[in-house]
Amino acid sequence: MTTSRPGRPLERGFTNAWKLWEEIVSLGYKGSYQRVRAYLHKKRTSPPPVTARPPSPRTVSGWILRHPETHVPILRQTRNRDVG
Repeated sequence: MTTSRPGRPLERGFTNAWKLWEEIVSLGYKGSYQRVRAYLHKKRTSPPPVTARPPSPRTVSGWILRHPETHVPILRQTRNRDVG
């Protein structure tokens, strides 16, 4: 039995449904091989989640150090909405 966590099989490198099924059966899984295969197929064919890139340290320090009136208009709108 492996000591790795049972969740997120694709992140752990599992792309072979049979090997994954064998591992989780040894952990007590009662489901069928077809269900595991369908799960992996769905995960393989779904697009990766869209994640926003975090701002760079330079951008953040600019936000902190610049005068508030020179910020991007959307930031001013957000600030005005929070105040009033």
